[in-house]
Amino acid sequence: MCYRLDELRTPIAGTAIPWVYTSGYAADKPLAFRLLADGSAPAAYTVRLHFAEPDDLAAGQRVFSVQIQGKTLLTDLDIVKAAGAPRRALVKEFKGIEAKDLLRLQLLPSAGSPHGPILCGFQAVRE
Repeated sequence: MCYRLDELRTPIAGTAIPWVYTSGYAADKPLAFRLLADGSAPAAYTVRLHFAEPDDLAAGQRVFSVQIQGKTLLTDLDIVKAAGAPRRALVKEFKGIEAKDLLRLQLLPSAGSPHGPILCGFQAVRE
C-alpha cells in the first residue's frame, strides 16, 4: 500500500526536500529495484533509505527491521525514537551494497509492533 499526504499541510522537519517524506510505501511485501541490465557485471552501491513517521505515534508504536539483499541491516528501527519526533526526516545509509541486476529490499514488522513498516524514499548511487 502506498500513501501520499499534502506536503503543504504536513510539515516535515529536518530536510530541504519535505515532499519525499510526505509519501511512502506501507507494507511488508518485498521490493525489487532494477539497477543493472541483465548480464551486466555486479556493482557496489551506496543505498540511502528515507523515513519519516507520518502519524502522531509515540516511540515504540512502529518498529520494524530492514533487509537489503537478504541481509538484515536495521533491526527494530523505531523512526520516532531515532528521529526524535513524528514528521521528522531520518536517513539511513549503507555503503558497499552489491547488486548484480536487482536490489532487493524488505521491511519486516517487529513482533508486538501495532503499526506496520513504512519507507518514504529510496536512493541507490553506484560507487
